[in-house]
Amino acid sequence: MARITDGPELVRLVAAIAEERRVGVLDVRAEGVTTLLYFSNGKIVFAEEGSLGETLGRILVRDGLLTQEQYAKVIERMTAALVESEQMRFGEAAVELGFLRPEQVHEALGKQMGRKLVKCLQWDSVACAFYDDPEALAQVAPFPSAVMPLLLEGIRRFYDPDRLHRVLSPQSDRYPKARSPSDDVAGRFALGPAEARFVRTLDGTVTVASALERTDLDAVLARQILAALVLTGAVDLAREGAAVVAPAPRVAAPQDPGPPSAPVAVAEPAPAPVAASEPPPPRPTPPPADRARAARDLLAQIAARRATTGSAPPLFDRTGRPAASIPPEDAQRARLEAEQAHQRGRQHVRYGAWPLALEEFRRAVRRCPDMVEYELHAVWADFRVASDERDREALVPHLEELVRQALRSDADMAIAWHVQGQLALRAGDDLRAERAFRAAAAFDPADLEAMRHLRLFASRRKG
Repeated sequence: MARITDGPELVRLVAAIAEERRVGVLDVRAEGVTTLLYFSNGKIVFAEEGSLGETLGRILVRDGLLTQEQYAKVIERMTAALVESEQMRFGEAAVELGFLRPEQVHEALGKQMGRKLVKCLQWDSVACAFYDDPEALAQVAPFPSAVMPLLLEGIRRFYDPDRLHRVLSPQSDRYPKARSPSDDVAGRFALGPAEARFVRTLDGTVTVASALERTDLDAVLARQILAALVLTGAVDLAREGAAVVAPAPRVAAPQDPGPPSAPVAVAEPAPAPVAASEPPPPRPTPPPADRARAARDLLAQIAARRATTGSAPPLFDRTGRPAASIPPEDAQRARLEAEQAHQRGRQHVRYGAWPLALEEFRRAVRRCPDMVEYELHAVWADFRVASDERDREALVPHLEELVRQALRSDADMAIAWHVQGQLALRAGDDLRAERAFRAAAAFDPADLEAMRHLRLFASRRKG
């Protein structure tokens, strides 16, 4: 990889790629997940990610366009197609089964690309490299999306007060001024009316700290918007405030102009001080030719493997070590069969049949051992099946480690939040448990157990 960088620098890098309208692929790796982001003409046009969480099918279920049962049937149809020596994309299978219309699949694919960029902003440290390679884009179907709204969405989702403080605190005494008209900035970031009014206050006459104190926006939201503007270079940060230009006084027209008088000399206003802005983010440096060729070879392999699952296979294992190679052809079937077993296990969980669920989750792990989600489900089912308290206690450290691994690789993984909530309840930490169950329910509305615990917490507060 070209370099190790932090989350804010990744935002600057993506913004620079979009602003310079570069054509190529940004390779982002963190916590064992590899994401390939394809850019052209200032937009992200395609994205591939090695984890299972952002596959098209999972997104369609999360957005309510497919039920869990329909999703399972699509996976079954794709597996049957492989048995018939035919490869089938998820969207094709969903349309063939009558669950979706082609235009719904196309719209969902566009959302999927953007979400994969957004998810890259969850990590504090990433390894990344940009490859200027127009040929790579010929391998993918384009779904162009504007970059700035996606960067702002990522900051809103993953930048908590601590991360925001690290970005904005060094600039607290600087004077932010939008580099283009405030309405243009609001349009580029798809801001709402109240958010656009906040941008209008960034005219170079008040400091970052003052702008945040005076706004009527929610305090965290205002910091997230300002952090997005700072990191993408949408505002200049001057060391001195710009002169405040007072509006010209209204002069009533005289009723009797009287005799003409000599013209009065009016002094020209002093020019406003020139804002000393931060230097623009560095232009991403392309890698040597041999590394670019190696990247093209890798992208070609991934493109050849994309047809079945709609996402790239994992290029790193969970420990961060590079995978030896792209999996062989029979790995496509193994991954589909693993997902089938996983879905059957989830169905058993819904009806409380934990021993049957455990059997299916273990089958999923055997077919696809590199997926932390499958392993977490299996160990959690083992915990639920265990009748001896000592056996359950022995599984707690393993579960805690799997939860950490899962949330590092995918902050949206519902089962990880659910298990974290259950373990927090077990430890007597109701506050942490409620937060975890709220996240679990948000990412999986079918998690009835998480919803039940949230209702219990709410009733206790009322009591």
